[in-house]
Amino acid sequence: MVAMQSFKTTLTKTMSGSETEDLVVGGLTSIGGIQVEGDEIETTTFDSEGYKEFISGFKDAGEVSIEGVLAVGADFSKLLALQDAGTTEPWTIAFKDTSTLAFDGYVKTFGTGDSGMSDAVTFSGAIRVSGKPVYTVAA
Repeated sequence: MVAMQSFKTTLTKTMSGSETEDLVVGGLTSIGGIQVEGDEIETTTFDSEGYKEFISGFKDAGEVSIEGVLAVGADFSKLLALQDAGTTEPWTIAFKDTSTLAFDGYVKTFGTGDSGMSDAVTFSGAIRVSGKPVYTVAA
């Protein structure tokens, strides 16, 4: 087994509406993973044999957290505008081996980090996943 490296992983919002190009989020230092969690529906009855019984309910793919270093001329204002709009858009995480994880989501949180005298200006945020994410294996 050969492990995938996170180096060269990218996060892209596919263009929509009047946009003329995809938005590649630059300066990233961290992209959180998608963690799918299913609801539990209890189905225990008097006929159950002393143990609770459950079935799986709706699934929730959570949020993708992002962190990075803000570069001069970066697309900070575009990400702020996406957060303000709250619209669900198509996003793709592309890994170095060309496999992808595609999902729809909206920018739930976004802003700058704390900065000191000798620190780089950073940003962080989260994209709320809406619906089922789709993983495509590298060709």
